Amino acid sequence: MKSIVLPGQTTPALCEKCGRQVQATFSYGTFRFDNGLIVEDVMRATCDTCGEPVVLAAQSSYRLRTALEDQKHKRTTLRMPQELEDFVALQLSLAGAYPGHEELFFRALLLACHRREKKIGRRLRNLEDPVLQRPRTATLNLNLTPKLLEILEQLKTYSEIENTSDLLRRLLVLADTEELSKAVQEETARLALAYA
Repeated sequence: MKSIVLPGQTTPALCEKCGRQVQATFSYGTFRFDNGLIVEDVMRATCDTCGEPVVLAAQSSYRLRTALEDQKHKRTTLRMPQELEDFVALQLSLAGAYPGHEELFFRALLLACHRREKKIGRRLRNLEDPVLQRPRTATLNLNLTPKLLEILEQLKTYSEIENTSDLLRRLLVLADTEELSKAVQEETARLALAYA
């Protein structure tokens, strides 16, 4: 294959540490970004003189891009009543998605709020439902992309609810109302198809 570099192949390269052009040998190894992020199994060429990485193979660029994107995601833990977890599983099932893919539903939920944050935020502020008082026995870990975080932050601003878990629990209750249910169902079905 012409576009794939194999371990042991060599290439001329400029080495910053040596201050000159050197011969470099490709191998899989660790790549460390200046910010301290470490990415494993990257095809890179190291200087044959000093051992410093001097060239990255294009075939490993996806690993670096993925690591940088993952670093931007915010991980949050949501504790909620079992009834809300059941609601999420039911909605996923109705959309034809795997019921255990809760993160897909939360993506759909937040995307359904896009460009409606002000109206939905105000509604969330005064939302009351008996399920919100139930014991929070279910735990869910979510990874939120920068775009979803932006929507979430706007909802926090307009609702004046600072606690992320409280806001998400209320948003789940609102997802079962006429105001939001259709948009969430459509977005869930779209994402379920995309992830199929």
